[in-house]
Amino acid sequence: MCLTITNEYVNAKLFREKKFEQMVEEDKINILYYHCCFRYSIEDYMTNSSLRNRFLLDNSKPSTDRISNLIKKAKNMKLIKVGPNKSYIPFWAE
Repeated sequence: MCLTITNEYVNAKLFREKKFEQMVEEDKINILYYHCCFRYSIEDYMTNSSLRNRFLLDNSKPSTDRISNLIKKAKNMKLIKVGPNKSYIPFWAE
C-alpha cells in the first residue's frame, strides 16, 4: 500500500500480492523496513526467519541466503541495525 497525504485528502494505492521473485529490490527493502518497524513495536524483533515468513519463503538454504543478502543490503543502507539475540531493529531504535 502506498499512501499520499495532503491537507485535502488521503490517497491509498493498494497493490496485489506478488511473489518474492516478482518484486523489485526497492519493494523488498521497503517491506523489510516496515516489517522490522512493526516487529520492534510489538517487541518481537525481526529475524531472518520472521522475514522469510513475511515473504512466504521456505526454510531452504537458497531462501535463507536471499533473505540474508536483503538484510545485509538494508544494514548497508543504514535502515536497520543488529538488535539483541541475532535480531534486527530499525536504525532509530534504542
